[in-house]
Amino acid sequence: MRELDSCVTTGTQTHASDGMATLLVTTPEKARQLSPRPEIVIRFVAKAEQRTHPAFMPEAPTLAVQKLLAKTGITMADIAVVKSHNPFAINDAIFSKVMQYDWRR
Repeated sequence: MRELDSCVTTGTQTHASDGMATLLVTTPEKARQLSPRPEIVIRFVAKAEQRTHPAFMPEAPTLAVQKLLAKTGITMADIAVVKSHNPFAINDAIFSKVMQYDWRR
């Protein structure tokens, strides 16, 4: 999004009212061809959206993760790596506390 001339990108918003999302759909073969790490397989499993009161906006990503885990039956123990695109440290602090996730992992 260079045309925005901003440090805010499409992957860094936390709330539906000010966020954007991008999804690239391709074949596994094309993804391997384009990837700098073709040995890593990334598979889209599910999505979840969650709104909260604007004053509690930093909680929204954690609420969405909880909803997603409940929807899929996946637990935090099943997840090897957590990657966050949150623009504020408070989002990650809330996630770590609520999900009992050791951010140093």
